[in-house]
Amino acid sequence: MSMAAVSRTPRIWDRKDVLPVAIFLVLFLLLFREFFLAGQTIFDRDVTLWEIPARRLCAQLLKEGDFALWTDAYGGGQPFLANLKTAALYPAMALYLWLPFFAAFKLYYLIHAVLTWSGLYFLGKSYALSRRGSFLGASLFVFGGMYLSSFEFYNHIGALTWLPWILILVSLPWRRWVGRLAALAVLWTLSLLAGAPEITLMTLALAALQILFLASDRKRRGLAAALSFLFAILISAAQLLPSFELWRQSARTSTRFTEWPLEAVQLLNLPFADILGNDRAPGHQHFWAGHFFDRGYPLYYSLYAGLAALVLALWALRRLRDRKILFLGAATLLFLILAAGRYSPVHRFFGAVPLVSSIRYPVKFFVGSIFCVCLLAAAGFDQLFEAGAQKKKAGRRWAAGLAGLGLLLALFSRPLAENLGRGLAAAEAEILTDIRASLISAAVLAALVALAVFLSTGTGWRGRFGGLLMIGIAVLDLAYHNRHINPVVPASFFEAAGFTAGRGQPARIFREDDAPKSLRRGGTGILRLARYARSSLYPLTGIADGAWYFFDEDTLDIYPREYRRLSDAVLRYQREERVRLLRTEGCQYYVGHTRMPAWPAEERESSEGPIYFHTIEGAASQVHLVHDLVPAASLEEKLRLCLQEGFDPRRTAIVDPELTLGRAERTPGEDSFEVAESRQGRLRGSVTVTWPAFVVFPGNWASGWRARVDGRPVKVLRANLSSKGVVVPSGRHEVEIEYRPRGFAIGGAVSILALLALGFLTLRSALTGKRPAVSGCLKGPVFL
Repeated sequence: MSMAAVSRTPRIWDRKDVLPVAIFLVLFLLLFREFFLAGQTIFDRDVTLWEIPARRLCAQLLKEGDFALWTDAYGGGQPFLANLKTAALYPAMALYLWLPFFAAFKLYYLIHAVLTWSGLYFLGKSYALSRRGSFLGASLFVFGGMYLSSFEFYNHIGALTWLPWILILVSLPWRRWVGRLAALAVLWTLSLLAGAPEITLMTLALAALQILFLASDRKRRGLAAALSFLFAILISAAQLLPSFELWRQSARTSTRFTEWPLEAVQLLNLPFADILGNDRAPGHQHFWAGHFFDRGYPLYYSLYAGLAALVLALWALRRLRDRKILFLGAATLLFLILAAGRYSPVHRFFGAVPLVSSIRYPVKFFVGSIFCVCLLAAAGFDQLFEAGAQKKKAGRRWAAGLAGLGLLLALFSRPLAENLGRGLAAAEAEILTDIRASLISAAVLAALVALAVFLSTGTGWRGRFGGLLMIGIAVLDLAYHNRHINPVVPASFFEAAGFTAGRGQPARIFREDDAPKSLRRGGTGILRLARYARSSLYPLTGIADGAWYFFDEDTLDIYPREYRRLSDAVLRYQREERVRLLRTEGCQYYVGHTRMPAWPAEERESSEGPIYFHTIEGAASQVHLVHDLVPAASLEEKLRLCLQEGFDPRRTAIVDPELTLGRAERTPGEDSFEVAESRQGRLRGSVTVTWPAFVVFPGNWASGWRARVDGRPVKVLRANLSSKGVVVPSGRHEVEIEYRPRGFAIGGAVSILALLALGFLTLRSALTGKRPAVSGCLKGPVFL
C-alpha cells in the first residue's frame, strides 16, 4: 500500500511504544548512573573550560536581569547573549533559574537524550519501519560514539534533539495546516536558539532532501517548510540580530573553516572500538593517534558505530530503488563530503559561502552521516528479517562472509596490529596489545552478527530470535564500548578556586596562556588537565567564580577584530611592558607560573606546582574620574602613550583627538563617584566634580553602550586602549550607563510580533474549525 492511497494520518504513537521507551530509559540511566543518579558530573575538555562555567555565568546574569546581554567576565568585557554558544534564550535555561545548578545540568542532558531517542524512534515509524527497527535505529544513534562524544558540546545536544522531530512534522500529511505550521515553527525556533548553527544547517539539508526524494507534493510541502523556518527566524530575532551584529565584527567570518576535518584514519574507528587509542577507561592511558589531528587530538573522541550497524546499513543499500534508502544514502554521502573539509573537492566552494564559512570544524557535519547510517541500519534490519527465498540466499552468503571476516581478524590479529601500529606510528608493546584487543573484539562481533544474519534466514522462532540477537548485539556492543566516553568527577570539583573564593568582588586578571611541561594528555592526564585548569584559573574556567579575564585567547572566535588586534599587540610586549598596559585597563592581577621579582605576588598551589598572582600596582579603580585628556588617533599611538614614564591611568585618559572637556571655573569641594547599582552590563551612581570631568568605566567599549547624565542621553566614548567613558559637567549628577544593543531592541520587537501573529493564526484556525490540507504525503509504505 502506498502513502498516497492512505486517507488518514499514520499513527506514530500507540500503547505498545511504552515498552521500547522504558527499555531505553532504563538502559541509558543504568549505563550513565554515575552522572545522572549520583553526585558526579562530566568534566572533560570543553565541559571544564567553557560549558559548566558558561552555564553558571548565564544563570547569574539572567537572575540579575537585563537578559544577560553583557558580561565583564572574559575578553575585558564582551556581549554575552549575542554569543550563540551561551544559548541564553534557549528555554532550557529556565531549569537553572529554578533548580540547583548540577541538578539542572544533568536534567538538561537527560531530557534531551530521551527526546532525541524518542524523535528518532518515531521518525523511524513515520518512515514505515517496524517497532523493533525503529528501536534499533534510535538506540544506535544515542549510544553511538559520536553522539556521546557530543556531550562535551552542550549546544549540539540541544540542537540534535529537534532534528528528528522536525523531519517527522515535515513528513506527515498536513490536514491541520496552520497548527502543523505553528508546531514546526516552534521546533525550528528551538533548533536556532540551541546555539549550534551547524546542526540547524544539517536539519535544513535533511528536510530539503526528504522533501525532494520522498514528497509527492514537493512544491507545497517545501513552501510550507520554508514558511515555518521563516517564522522561526522572526521568532528568534531577539537572539539572531545581536548574534549577526557580533558575527560581522568578529574574526569568525573567515577563520577555522579548514581546521579539524574528518581524517581518513577516523573511519577505522567506525567498526573498531578504541582502535585509535583509549585514555578514558580505567587502566588505559594512551590515545596514540593524536598526531593525525589538528591540535593533537580529535574534536570527537569516538566515532564508534559498531560492526552490526555498518552491516545492516550496507544491507539496506542493496535496495537503492527504494526512494527512502536513496534519500538516506545521498544524505550520508553529502555530509561525508562536507565533513572532509579541506580534503573535499568542494571545500573552496563552501569556504566562499557567507555564514557557512564561519562554521568551525567541518568534522561536525559527520554527525549527519551517522544519523542517516543509523536509520539505514534500522531499514536494513527490517529488510533482513523479511521472508523471501532471495533474501535467504543472500543472508547465507553474508553470514558466511562475516564468519570468514571474524576468523581472519582472529587468526591474523597480531600481524594486523603490528602493521596498524606502524601505520599509526605507535610501536609500544602496550599500544599494540590494545590494538589487537580491538581487532579481536571486532572478530567476536563479526561471528555474532554472522549468527544473527544466518538465523534471519529461518522462520518462526529462529527468525524472531535472530532479530532479538541482532538488536542485542548492536545496542549492547555500543553501550559497553562507549560507556567511558564521558568520565565523571564529584560535582565539588567545580567549587570556586581558592584565589577567588570569598573575595566578594571580582578579581580582574590576566592569565598567561601556558601550562607546565609536566602535563601530558593520556589516561590520568585527562583529569590532571581539568584539575590544573580549575586550580590555576586557566581561561575561562573561573568566569562564574569571580575571575574576570583580560586579553585571553579568543577560543570561541567571537571577539571583535579590533579587540583581537589590540590583544595580539599587548601579548607581543615583554612582561614588564605588558603589565603597564594591563594597568591602564584596570587589570588587578598578572597570573603565571614564573615569579616576577619587581611585583608583589601571592603564591598559590595548583595541581601542577605553584602559580603566582602578581598584584598590578597603580591599576585604575573600577570607576574613576580624570580631568586630563591626551588625544591619540591610532592604536600604536595609544600603546606608546600608555608605556610612557609618568603615565597614570588614575589621573589621565587617552581619548579620541576631537574630545575636549572645555573650560570652566573650578568649584570648591572634592571629586567623588558613589556607586548606587553595579552589575554586569549596567552601572548607576552619583558623581560630584569640581570642574568638568571624564568618567572612565572599566570594560570594553562597544556600540551598544548607552549612557544618561541626569536622565539626558550622552555619548559613550572610547577611553585608553579599550575602555569607555562619558563627559560630565561640574557639580553633582546622576550617571547611568548600560549595554542595550540596537539589534536586541529591534529583534525583541520582531520576536514579539512574530509570536503574536503565529498565535493569532493558530487561534483563528482552531476557532473557525477550518482544516486546509496540504495534499499528499511521503512516498512508500505507511506504518499502521
